[in-house]
Amino acid sequence: MAKKKIIVSKRELQKFVRQNKPTRFIAGYFNVSERTIYRRIKEYGLKGIRQKGRKRFVRKPKPSVRKREWIPTKEHIDKLNKTYHFHNINYPRSRYINPQTLVCSNQKRNPRGSFTTVGIYWIAFMSDIYFIYRIGLRYSGKPVSFKEIYNWTFENSYDMTVTLMENTDIYVEDIIGFTLYDASQGKPENFGRS
Repeated sequence: MAKKKIIVSKRELQKFVRQNKPTRFIAGYFNVSERTIYRRIKEYGLKGIRQKGRKRFVRKPKPSVRKREWIPTKEHIDKLNKTYHFHNINYPRSRYINPQTLVCSNQKRNPRGSFTTVGIYWIAFMSDIYFIYRIGLRYSGKPVSFKEIYNWTFENSYDMTVTLMENTDIYVEDIIGFTLYDASQGKPENFGRS
């Protein structure tokens, strides 16, 4: 008895090769061995069959994550001074500031601990003159985490400052920094001048 020839149509095989399907999938579809699929591809002269093994994994480059940048506070304020030409500069006493988050700290990291009060440094405009002012706002009677007080301050500081200056001739231009402290422990050295 002669062996029955397995029919693998050229059209369907060509379709799977174009789709870059693995030989194991094609063999399963036609219910034949992978070796038979390779023989038929060679017979039909098809090109572009996927190589044995797994599909090559193309590693996408990781997006560059910008590091939190801490720069000296004086340098940051002096850069702003070149734009605004301040009449009066009230520097935060903190050594560093993060220009993205506007947090002031004496170390190149967010301050650690719990806080009750925040000092907001902002650019004031009055009578064609720019100033840097600071206001202190009490967030809570009990100390809270940095994340909680910072998120609240970042979201609401501009609106609160505008509301405080509503009945004056002072226009709030922009918020330029935050200092945090625990009022129950007294005003720290790095809070700034009143």
